[in-house]
Amino acid sequence: MIPPYLEDMDIEEKFLKSYMQLQRSIQLKNRILSLVNAYFVGKILAEIESTSERFRMKRKLTKHYSTMTEYTFDLFEPNPSQILAN
Repeated sequence: MIPPYLEDMDIEEKFLKSYMQLQRSIQLKNRILSLVNAYFVGKILAEIESTSERFRMKRKLTKHYSTMTEYTFDLFEPNPSQILAN
């Protein structure tokens, strides 16, 4: 899977880019792309070591998006390629 951000971006830029792509894919009703983007938002949140920084980032999401991205990441963390499997 290709992330919706560039690897050389800082963590906040990655987060915002992924979140914007998630909103766009949901608006377009593209379920697979929405899962991919939700996975990457959840992955970024999980990789933030500081709890205060993670909390600050999560406050930029609605409660629904926050829960959805966490669950999506937890579900597909062992094998993210399942998202793209038919």
